Amino acid sequence: MQEIAGRWGWTAAKVMEIGQALYDRHKIITYLRAETRYLPEVLIPAASEIFAALSTFGPWQIGAPGAPNIRKGKQGVFSDAGLGGESHHAIIPNPKTLATLPDTYAALSEDERRLFDEIARLFLQSMSPDYEYDETSVTLPIDEAVYATKGVVSHVEGWRLYRDTSGKEKEDVAELPALEHGAAAEIVTAKLSERTTRAPERLNEGTLVKAMKNAAQFIRDPALKERLKDAKGIGTQATRDSVIAGLKEQGLIMTKGGKLYPTQAGMAVFSILHKVAPSLVDPGTTAVWESRIDGILTGGTTLDAFVSEVAAETERLIGVLRQCEPTAAFGTAAPSEKMIKAVMAVAKRTGTPPPSTFRTDFAACKAFLDAHPAS
Repeated sequence: MQEIAGRWGWTAAKVMEIGQALYDRHKIITYLRAETRYLPEVLIPAASEIFAALSTFGPWQIGAPGAPNIRKGKQGVFSDAGLGGESHHAIIPNPKTLATLPDTYAALSEDERRLFDEIARLFLQSMSPDYEYDETSVTLPIDEAVYATKGVVSHVEGWRLYRDTSGKEKEDVAELPALEHGAAAEIVTAKLSERTTRAPERLNEGTLVKAMKNAAQFIRDPALKERLKDAKGIGTQATRDSVIAGLKEQGLIMTKGGKLYPTQAGMAVFSILHKVAPSLVDPGTTAVWESRIDGILTGGTTLDAFVSEVAAETERLIGVLRQCEPTAAFGTAAPSEKMIKAVMAVAKRTGTPPPSTFRTDFAACKAFLDAHPAS
């Protein structure tokens, strides 16, 4: 759900805040911090009721609803095996509050309604018939070059009735006229378009959440890649928004024009960690520790041994980081608001005046805090 943040210009934290209101206050969606996309098979009767109820009001009144298309198994929606013992299932409208849903929906704020609409739309799509169409592919040899295009002719709209037409989904493949194999075609006009390659787009909060969930794609080691897939990436649905908010609060990343950028301090932190403690900026480390946890389950190690290993590695990394000199790397990067407040608190507690540049110089700010550790 947090992945829609970037599309709407919302922060991941805002998505969770609005979602929590729909869950806690209005009680019209199910638990929102689940990682799975599956529903338990016991919910099939309730899903039919939700499908029918949603089709009677709001933006989903698109003709007669008919019966939902129940897709079972791991390639579908309802799969006990796909849940794999998860205690929570995919987010859907709450089947227990359908009787009062129209009135509750009418009283929602604009943001609450927008998020609920998205949840309802995706649910209706998952329960709708397949989209049926004919696709025509055309290749046209002209002199020594071969040009190709394709188009579709729709027969059954199916789940596309509920697609979001406000963004990319609005772009349909062109419809082609009736063609026969081997027929000649007349060139009416030709145009040369000059284009250049573009760098990958910067992440926004939504695409960063997606990258965290799919962090396995950044790992080369096959075993670690597979383990991180099983672990569902870095963080959880319940923590990824706070991780991003924490990075922003610490002044390591910033938002500009809806995109995320590393700050000078953020780049400096990465450079230092990459040099002296590369495991801390390697997504494969998450997979390594997940594998250690697997060892507890299989009897290969004990919980006490695992905790001791984590503590020892943490102590080692802290020792390494304490020996590095960040001043040159950080230059005059601005400290975070949190660091500035910490300096002011230390100055008040110790009676020691802070450096004159502590509000603008990260290195000076950090040096003062290092010289006056908490007692």
